[in-house]
Amino acid sequence: MGDLRTYIRIHKKLFGVLGLVFIVCLECCVFPVGNFSLGGNITVGLLNLVTAIGISKCIGDIEAFSFPKVTWLWIFFLNLGITILGMIARYFLEYGEVSNTYNFTLKNIVIHIVIMMVLSMIFWMQIKWKAE
Repeated sequence: MGDLRTYIRIHKKLFGVLGLVFIVCLECCVFPVGNFSLGGNITVGLLNLVTAIGISKCIGDIEAFSFPKVTWLWIFFLNLGITILGMIARYFLEYGEVSNTYNFTLKNIVIHIVIMMVLSMIFWMQIKWKAE
């Protein structure tokens, strides 16, 4: 385990980029966190919300480890970029499918951005406060 931590510290930028790409792919999977366009199944919605909470925890961990000395404003814009990139990836993943017409509504987009931003910032702040 010590060798892995040493390797990660040496290649911190590479693991930071890979971690952020991984998080964008995970964010792609949970869009939209709250799908209000269809009268969908509550079980799927709850599963998606629980998954979004887990992904936000991963985001907070990776950001706290990769960027220990940045401000909350920098993390806010980083999370906003990650969330938007995840939605773009989801759009192209399902390009041409009918699901894009009811997933990509203004209400779903705004709710997804707000939920993912709030959760990611909460977990980042929690880890940052523990480190201080």
